[in-house]
Amino acid sequence: MRRRGSFFSDDEFNAVLAEVASQKHWSEEDRAWMSDPIAVERIKHNSRISAQLTAPPDELLQEMRRRGLAIYVAPPNGAFILGDHPTAMAKIGTAAADAPGGKISFMPLASDIAIGYYAKARSVNVERLTRPQLRTMNEAMTQQSVMIAGRSWELVSSLSKIGYKTPEYFTTSDYLWA
Repeated sequence: MRRRGSFFSDDEFNAVLAEVASQKHWSEEDRAWMSDPIAVERIKHNSRISAQLTAPPDELLQEMRRRGLAIYVAPPNGAFILGDHPTAMAKIGTAAADAPGGKISFMPLASDIAIGYYAKARSVNVERLTRPQLRTMNEAMTQQSVMIAGRSWELVSSLSKIGYKTPEYFTTSDYLWA
């Protein structure tokens, strides 16, 4: 079952896994492993991580070459968090106006600096963030991360109340079966 351009719910993923497990070349031990809820969650988590290691397709590299660089600077005494997925998307700053869906993709590099793409090719745009903008970016990172790390206990504690929400691009069939 290969689907393009759609999303897999947990039930659909489990149905595909059951279909795979029913194939003749699997042992009973393998089938038991594929029906164990803890093992299935590990499969999902590991597939997300392994997809991050996959080289980007040529079309994405061409698109990246058409864009500039945005450098996001945290306000004084503000800090970015790091999540178990290194990038996130949020509606922030001037680059968002020209970004697909009005959201910029960003990746924190340090507690005070994150990078992203800018619509104007071969340019560098430095954006000094306000506290609300930084909070929005940290919330976006938190929503897609199972684990987060931050500069202070207070920062991590304030964000930990935000629940995990699987990003849409984690659930596409291309992402799951690539």
